[in-house]
Amino acid sequence: MNKDKVLIIGNKPYKNLSIGKLIDNFQNNVRCNFSIPLPEFNNGAIYDELALCNHQWSNLVQKNLSLDDIIKLYRDAYNVEYMQKYYSLYKKSLKNYKRVWYAKEDTRNFNEGLSNIGCPYKISAIPRTGYTVMLQKILEGKSVFVTNFSIQKEVRFSIYVDKEYSLKEYESEKNKKQGKKESIPTCHDSSTDVKILRWLHDHKIIDASLCFLQDVDDRKYILDPNLEKGVISDYISELVYNFKSELL
Repeated sequence: MNKDKVLIIGNKPYKNLSIGKLIDNFQNNVRCNFSIPLPEFNNGAIYDELALCNHQWSNLVQKNLSLDDIIKLYRDAYNVEYMQKYYSLYKKSLKNYKRVWYAKEDTRNFNEGLSNIGCPYKISAIPRTGYTVMLQKILEGKSVFVTNFSIQKEVRFSIYVDKEYSLKEYESEKNKKQGKKESIPTCHDSSTDVKILRWLHDHKIIDASLCFLQDVDDRKYILDPNLEKGVISDYISELVYNFKSELL
């Protein structure tokens, strides 16, 4: 595979499609935050890069906090059972990556890059880690693919974030845009993130086709993007065809 290709793996899980082996077709990948490549997460097995947001880089890597401290710090936001079960394994897994790095948002350079390619949308809040990595890799000249991202405005459930917190965060972002009181503080603007991703995909700057697959248990509908879903590229269509027997 072309070394310039890189797959950015988000933390929104596929539940019906066994997408792990297809993900591993990309030798170069970037995982995000409190994620571990494990069969139960259906997210491939290859360790390449791990990118962390500001607070996770500080608390999980630089300060190397204990499990008890991590639970105290994140118990309102992250699933406690997940932390108890996987934190030790996560810490041990860090040595398996070729690179673990702080995905620092660079709003000025990101917006300048978006403007240079004609994107009508601009970053106005801190982008989530996956989007930060996506924009950074575009600036590096990589051929960017993404998977396990939200491709429409929706409640953002992930493998480790507490579901109740995700619902509150969704409402807070909506309230913030309407000038209403936030139920919890939020520094993100997921709707703009999604608009940027969709525009980049539609204009073939990135390939987000793996986010458009139908998470169903019937092979004939996997490549059937409906409603607001985008066009699946020929490259990903061929990959899905080649791995179809293993997807279900």
